[in-house]
Amino acid sequence: MTDAEYWSLDSNAQAFVQKMQAQRAKEEKTSWQVPPFTTHAQKLLSVWWLMAWRGTVGGAVFGFLAGVIVGFLGTGPNGGTTAGLVVGLAWNLAVIQMALDKKYRGFRLAMIEN
Repeated sequence: MTDAEYWSLDSNAQAFVQKMQAQRAKEEKTSWQVPPFTTHAQKLLSVWWLMAWRGTVGGAVFGFLAGVIVGFLGTGPNGGTTAGLVVGLAWNLAVIQMALDKKYRGFRLAMIEN
């Protein structure tokens, strides 16, 4: 906003503009003040590691078992593969729920309605 535009406003509008400019300056001043990256990286790695190892190991074990069981039932050449895939995907949904329920050191994940 130029000075000419500012002075052409009435006093209420000028007060509003000043308030908005002060708020924007405050947001710009505080927006860069976040905790060090290492804190965020440690939290991110904690969540990623839980999801990666539980998802991989559990998905492989449960998917394999489901595939073997369905394969022995004689459902055809792709029945065991399909069963393993479905069980593995379902297991990964359970892993996401585990990650949300877990209390990590110093933080916790939460889903908040918008």
